[in-house]
Amino acid sequence: PRTRLIIADYIFCTPAFEVAPPDASKAIIMHDLFHSRAGGAADSVALISRDDEIALLSKADAIFAIQESEAAFCRETVPDTEVVLVPMPADPVENVQVGSDDLVLFVGSDTAPNIVGLEWFLDSVWSQVLAKRPDCRLKIAGTVHRAFAGRGWEGVEFLGLVDDLAALYTRSGVVISPLTFGSGLKIKLVEALAQGKAVIATSVTLQGVEDICGDAVVQTDDANIFADALVDLAGSSSARTDLAQRALACAQRNFSPDTTHRELRKWCEKARA
Repeated sequence: PRTRLIIADYIFCTPAFEVAPPDASKAIIMHDLFHSRAGGAADSVALISRDDEIALLSKADAIFAIQESEAAFCRETVPDTEVVLVPMPADPVENVQVGSDDLVLFVGSDTAPNIVGLEWFLDSVWSQVLAKRPDCRLKIAGTVHRAFAGRGWEGVEFLGLVDDLAALYTRSGVVISPLTFGSGLKIKLVEALAQGKAVIATSVTLQGVEDICGDAVVQTDDANIFADALVDLAGSSSARTDLAQRALACAQRNFSPDTTHRELRKWCEKARA
């Protein structure tokens, strides 16, 4: 009965609001805009209609959106609910990390967007890269390896969970994010930018942060262009340095805790008053 603030982790927890004290503030952490995910049957999250998602979002006094395009959707469709933009914060490194020639990194868990995106890259891009730079090697970190058990590609190593991801970022020359569907903010994109890395990403990876991250990465959805860009970056430390400098500057400017938490702090001060 003395609860003043209830935060639902995902929209699916909002039924708990029904037993909230009448004067308690209620908020939703909006990790994803679920109805907009294009994975269909391949996706690993709950499917929900646009109208049903809006109805759940409208149960809150505030929505904590993780990226701008989804915040804009909420402002338009749930106008009586306050929308607070709270991107994922990062702790940027001090200097860019150019890494080694011909060493490529993908990091991801075994969720559907990572699995499908990596499969597209391995089937449509990787052979083109090896044809031009046969010494290229792809390191894949994270539990995404579970979806590829028993399968192999030349020059590809599945590492599984690694003890020191920072060291792996330091050594790698190029970080890839070849997602083909998904929603929310792509956390591994923010992580790679904050590590001062040269990044090649698809448009899905940049959803909601296109305006602030568009010039900090190489963006393409075309397999041929993706391969050519990776070949160029894998063999040129100067090209990686230029791109990595833009990436790190982007992370410092947009994803430091002071920046990402600014609107949340203001909302908390109002809720506490």
